[in-house]
Amino acid sequence: TSDLNKISSHIITASDVIEPYSTVLPINDSNYWGFGHISNYLGVSKPMVILENYEASLNHFPLVWNRKNIPFLHLGNLEKILSFTPKNDTNTKYQIDYVFILSAINEAKNPEQKQKEISELLSKHYRLVYISSDDTVKLYKKVLNKS
Repeated sequence: TSDLNKISSHIITASDVIEPYSTVLPINDSNYWGFGHISNYLGVSKPMVILENYEASLNHFPLVWNRKNIPFLHLGNLEKILSFTPKNDTNTKYQIDYVFILSAINEAKNPEQKQKEISELLSKHYRLVYISSDDTVKLYKKVLNKS
């Protein structure tokens, strides 16, 4: 439990870097069952859209994504949507502002190919803005396009 308190504290510290009204894609790379919604600590003190709400993708919950109006969310210049984000690829493209990664405290759950794809996108289109002292929590911010 002290590990959970420490990780929760790291998440709240990382949230200080996030600008209000940003979109955040959480990637939980831990097999620990208790981390299903721990990224929600990011939004404790300011408004933001945290894209980890799988319940909003199901019609039997009271809150659902407005698929008609949700933008086409992507990482960098990615033309295909990642499977763990809500989507409407016919709407305006919008790059996700931040990527939050919770690293494994047990063993990694993302397949190597998915980890490789995400790492490549992060290195090209995002910069690391927060890393916890124990490397369990990382936060990346999108790099503004130079036009």
